[in-house]
Amino acid sequence: MIRNLTGGVLYHYLALKHRNHLWNPFKSSLSRFINGLSTDSNKLVLIGPSGGYCLPQKFITKLNKIEAFDPDLLAKIIFNSRHSPINIKWHSRDCLVNDQSSNFQILNQFKPSHIILLSNIYGQMRCLFKSERLYNSWKVNFLNLIKGFEFISYHDIYSFKSTFKLNSTLNKTYNSFDLLKNDLVLYSKTQKIEFVDHLTHDDFDFVKKKVYFLWELHPNNYHIIEAVYYNGRRPQ
Repeated sequence: MIRNLTGGVLYHYLALKHRNHLWNPFKSSLSRFINGLSTDSNKLVLIGPSGGYCLPQKFITKLNKIEAFDPDLLAKIIFNSRHSPINIKWHSRDCLVNDQSSNFQILNQFKPSHIILLSNIYGQMRCLFKSERLYNSWKVNFLNLIKGFEFISYHDIYSFKSTFKLNSTLNKTYNSFDLLKNDLVLYSKTQKIEFVDHLTHDDFDFVKKKVYFLWELHPNNYHIIEAVYYNGRRPQ
C-alpha cells in the first residue's frame, strides 16, 4: 500500500476530511474533463483508483466492465460503496513496476478492447524506484506501451506549499501549464513558490488533448494536475 498524501490510509483520511469541501473545485474540473471525452470503449482498466473519491459517477456508470488494479485493500471496499459499479474485477497485483520484466504482459492482455485510466498514480511513480536511473528506464518502456492504448491520465506534475490560501480565481481549467503558472505568479503576492517536481511535465508531449488544474489536497498544500486523453487508434 502506498503511504503518502495520494495513497493509502493517509489519503483515505484526507478524503474523508476534505472531499466534500476543499476538493470540490478540483473534482468539478476533473469531472468536466472526463465526462466531456468521447471514448471508443466501454471497458476500462482502472489503475490506482483508491476509493474513487474524485472520479465522476457519470463516467463510471456508463462502463460495461472495469478491471481495477490497486494493492490497497480499503480501495475496493470504499470504491464499490461509492460507485456501485455493475461489473468490476479487482486485482491486487502490480501491473506497472514489477510487470515491466514481462514486457507489461498484464496490461497488454487488455489491448485493444479496453481504455486505460491512470487515476492520479503516474505522478507518484518516482517514489517506487530506488534510483532515478531505474525510474527513467521504466518510464521509457511504459510510455512506449501506453501509446498503443486509448488512455486517460490525471497526474501531478508539480506540488507546492503556500503560506496562505490562494485566490479562488485559480480554481478553473487551464489549457496550458504556462497560463496556470502565470496566474500563480500573479496571485501569489510576494511569496516565492518552490515547486516539487514530480518528473512528469514533458512525458505526454505526444498528446494533444490536455488540461491543467490546481488541487488543494489539504489546506495550503497544492498539486498541479495535468489531465490527458489519447486515442491510439485514430487521429487526435
